[in-house]
Amino acid sequence: MLNVALPAIRADLGLSTGMLSGVVSAYVLGYGGFMLLGGRAADLLGHRRMFVSWLAASR
Repeated sequence: MLNVALPAIRADLGLSTGMLSGVVSAYVLGYGGFMLLGGRAADLLGHRRMFVSWLAASR
């Protein structure tokens, strides 16, 4: 999904092609961090409670 948006990001922000690797790295690090945070929250609060809360939040 990010690869499709990279040309628009480059044009909007005026970045060079080499700078786009920083955008991809930041996205991957942020995504991985939130995955770890969600997993830890599920361990502490319970998987079912987290699942139901995310279902309620997505409505």
